[in-house]
Amino acid sequence: NIWGGGPLDGVESYSISANAWIGVDPMAVSRGLHTATSLPEHNLLVAAGGEGVNQLDLGGVELLELQTDTWVTGHSLGVPRAYHTATHLGNGRTLIAGGRSGSAQTRNAVIYVVERRSAP
Repeated sequence: NIWGGGPLDGVESYSISANAWIGVDPMAVSRGLHTATSLPEHNLLVAAGGEGVNQLDLGGVELLELQTDTWVTGHSLGVPRAYHTATHLGNGRTLIAGGRSGSAQTRNAVIYVVERRSAP
């Protein structure tokens, strides 16, 4: 996190109706230096970042389904990264680009696709 306390796995969601922050189940992996991108249908895409004391780069993705406050682990980005950007492009697609991979900058970019789940 930006305050120097290291990566966190805790998440809170603000409820307008309750006028309060409400705790959500933690992510599977503690992260810092990641991106969190708001998606349609009340979902949140958390991508890459770093974990541990040495901020080791991650390539993993987690999706928070806000309707149920549950985390779903997504497919890996292929290249671990931190300090990157994530831009929602619409139609379930998010551009994840640049950043640092290990001790070097990366020019790698991927379009990450979140497929809609059909109702049970």
